[in-house]
Amino acid sequence: MKATARKIKSIELSAPSRIHCGLLPSAGDHEQRRGGLGVMVDQPRYHLRATPAQTFRVIGAFQDRIERYAQQYFLAHGIQEIDWQIEVTGAPPAHTGLGSGTQLALSTASLLDAARGEEDLLGSDTPVAFGRGGRSLVGSVGYLRGGLIWDPGDERNCNVEDSSQNPNVKIEYCELPQAWCWLLLREQSERGLSGDDENDAFANMPSESLRRRSLINCAEQRLLPAAKRGDFNSFGSALYEFGMGCGEYFQSQQNGTFSSERLGQIVGRLREAGVQGVGQSSWGPTLYGLFETRKSTMAFIERQAWLCDDTLDWTVAATARGGAQKTVLYFDE
Repeated sequence: MKATARKIKSIELSAPSRIHCGLLPSAGDHEQRRGGLGVMVDQPRYHLRATPAQTFRVIGAFQDRIERYAQQYFLAHGIQEIDWQIEVTGAPPAHTGLGSGTQLALSTASLLDAARGEEDLLGSDTPVAFGRGGRSLVGSVGYLRGGLIWDPGDERNCNVEDSSQNPNVKIEYCELPQAWCWLLLREQSERGLSGDDENDAFANMPSESLRRRSLINCAEQRLLPAAKRGDFNSFGSALYEFGMGCGEYFQSQQNGTFSSERLGQIVGRLREAGVQGVGQSSWGPTLYGLFETRKSTMAFIERQAWLCDDTLDWTVAATARGGAQKTVLYFDE
């Protein structure tokens, strides 16, 4: 649906980050969407701005990536470049397990949609056009909705908006209790797999149907029901079990259940301190720990002197209640 022909002054867009709590093993068909479990968090966030310009251009961080995404967008829509400037004014670190690639691609598409007068945040076929959602729809659905997303896999390359209508795609979404809080930790010098290295890793993974079924049962019989009834302890316990099961499956490609020995030690410290819902997001190096309230999170941080290590970064985040947010300003306002 297109807006009325008012002259746009600027478009501001903010998008949450994604914790991927685990990607499911392949059931045999490596071309099939694997599925997985993830949560959108309100920090760190992407902040982008688009403004009219003399010609299309990108300035600031991620210039090459945004230009590539924009060219994919123009090709998918059969249009020439449009005279707009895009700038990233804030962003999470790339290749740290926070879904920055998907969020940046979809944010770019949303800005270009808005610049062309589209009112909707994102077209339903956009993730497919950008090559997103082939392994998991967690980041794509999370971009639109926020919250907790469960994708059990099945069909590949389905439309995000149509997923709830497709009987073979049973994407589940729920909002976690607002008080629950996430502590995100990462080793500054480490980066997760990406690009060709990531593709090679997936190509070399075996099929494990029994493990896949066990993880699906964990998610659907324990984790999701606990999330829906707000049972913090049961949810945290199931979340840890799910993440460990996924990590064990991928250990041949990351030299262990976690992407480094140091991260494994940090998980051990968190567990010893009583944090139940602990895991690694995607390939890492971001780890997460779930707390019942922000107050308990901050109290935990104050007690843990090891968090002052200069090689560690940590962030306190809430579950994102809603997906990306777009604000369009007009010259007549």
